[in-house]
Order: sequence, then structure tokens, then C-alpha cells
Amino acid sequence: MLEHRLGTAGDLGRPARDCRSADTPTTADEPSTAKADADLARAVLVRRLAAQLRAAIGDRSWLLVIDDAQWCDPLSLVAVEALVPSLRSAPIGVLATVREAGTETAERVAVLSRVGRHLVVPPLTEAALAKLAVEMTGRPLSRSAVARLKDRTAGNVLFAHELLASADFDEIVDRNVVGPATSRATSMFAARIGSLSPECQLALHAASVIGRRFRLDALAEALGRDVQSLLDVVDEARLAGLVRESGIGACEFSHPLIVEACQATIPFPRRVRLHRDVGEALERLRDRGLAVPAAELAHQFASAASAGVPEKAVTHAAAAGRESMVQLAYEDAARDFALALAARTLPDRRGSTRRSVARTGRSACGGR
Repeated sequence: MLEHRLGTAGDLGRPARDCRSADTPTTADEPSTAKADADLARAVLVRRLAAQLRAAIGDRSWLLVIDDAQWCDPLSLVAVEALVPSLRSAPIGVLATVREAGTETAERVAVLSRVGRHLVVPPLTEAALAKLAVEMTGRPLSRSAVARLKDRTAGNVLFAHELLASADFDEIVDRNVVGPATSRATSMFAARIGSLSPECQLALHAASVIGRRFRLDALAEALGRDVQSLLDVVDEARLAGLVRESGIGACEFSHPLIVEACQATIPFPRRVRLHRDVGEALERLRDRGLAVPAAELAHQFASAASAGVPEKAVTHAAAAGRESMVQLAYEDAARDFALALAARTLPDRRGSTRRSVARTGRSACGGR
């Protein structure tokens, strides 16, 4: 097919002598400096690529798609910028997609805009997702289901389409249900995660347990290492487009489904232990005077309750419930107290869990 005729992307990095065609003349006055050689090699490469494209398509019309140009290497970007003008008279359309990924994205958009049109495609709104759901499933989603769909897909139409294509309604609204659609959506990130170093993958696993946004001090504490040594590891994930900076001392995953893709590769026993490690790390940070919401501790220890720490899940969930009551967030309080009651059903090593929850419930309700 076309890829066979043109060669692979690796051809773009071949030395200049390999890029020149057999009939390219070599003259005595050919530039000899390194920069001139590089510029000549690029020019020859672009001419060859344009000629091969023309020969491959003949009189047919083709659309050349360059997806995720924000991760394009500099040489390939130069080739695209030079290639497009040389194809203006050919029946070839070039479509390049660029996702938001920081300042480098703006630079690539600027380069590509010089040789074409720049169209901004914003994420789907909840209203648009609700309409898409009706078109694909034949039935409307509840407001909470639409909100969950927006949260899981970040408004990405491709990911939304994959989840809505599932016949399992629960898979659309519940991130804990992993079915065929979720597998297809998260598999888009699996190869990129798998290409990272083992050390970076380990850090991403722990970060995904913390949540989409994670503090670097919490991640370092959970992994038992200092923040400085962790920066290089996190930067590897940043360069791969998987995480980005999110305020002072924190990062976030570039897409919610990357979190799910990371978690899908963690065996259940290890995931439970990671939740326990993160919870204990947050406790240590709290003891040092850092603000850690009780709800965050409750979530971690509830997810780690089967690792033998149900009493901590009960304690922190009850504390989160009391905080929610003070803030008049009664729905959140009900959820927190329900979590505490669920955790108390697990074996209690000290025999005090049930009484603790009972006292909490009475005090939260004014002693009744």
C-alpha cells in the first residue's frame, strides 16, 4: 500500500548521503558546512517524498492524515511544512491534528498554520454529548450519566463514541465497570504507557491511584523517594504527552482515560496495596502540617480496606462526613457515612469499628 511505497517514518532520520537519489549530481561546489549539508539533505528528502507521493497516488485523490502532530519530531515537522506547498497542484489533501499540550503545541500550530488553515475543534459540551448519546443509543441519558460521560472522556468525541457504542449502560456511567468499550478506549494509551521505562510506569501506577491530579510530594512519599529524584521520572511521562503541570507542585494526567489505562494494568492485590501506601503517605503529610482533606484519606483507605485497614477507612470516612455536615453538604455527608458503614463490615482487628461508626452517626444527627 501507500506506506510500503513511501517507506517508514524512520527514513526521515537517515543521513544525507542515504536521502539522495541515485541521479542526484555531486558537484565540486556543493556546500561543505554541516548546516548546509543538513539543509541540502532536508531539501532532497522533501523533493523525494513529494515525488513518491505523486507517483503513488497517480490521478486518484488522497487524504494524508498526520495525527497528533504535537508529538511530531522537529525534522518531520520541517518536512511537513516544506512538503505541503510542493503538493498544491496534486490531488492530495493533508490533514494534521494537534491537541492541546502546552507551549510546544502553540509552536506546531503556528508552523502548520503558515501552510494551511487552522480550525479549532473544542471538546463536546454536555449538551452535545447528550445529543450524541440519543443518536447512538436511541435513548436519553440522565443528567448524572451525561456528567459522568463528560468526566470520563473530557469531551473527546472519539472516546465518547467508543463508550456509547457499548451495549452495557453501566459501563457508560460507572468508571469501575470495565467492558469492551472501556478496553477499546483505554487501549489507545496502552502502547504509549508500555513504551516508558519501568521506573516511569511504576510512578504512573501510583499517581493514577492518587487521582487525575496528583501532588508530587504525595507521590514521592508513597513511593519512598525524594521529590527531586522523582522529577526526571515524571518528566519522561510529560514528554510522552501523558501528564502535564497543574499548578505549583502538582501534575495531572492529560486525559481521564489515561488514569483508567494505568489502573487497568495494575494487578488487584498491588492496586489495593498502592491505595494503602498512598493513604499512609497522605497521613504522614497531614501530620507534618499539610492540608489533606478527610474525604481524600477516606477514599484511599476504603479502596485499601481489604488490605487489613478497614478501621482507618471508617475513621476517615466518618471525619469526612462530619466535615460535610459542617459545610451543609448533606448529600456528601450521606455518601461519606455510607462509606464508613460499608467499611465496618470488614474484619476489625481491634473490635472497635462498629461502636465508632455508631457514635459518629448519633453525633452527626444531633444525638438522636
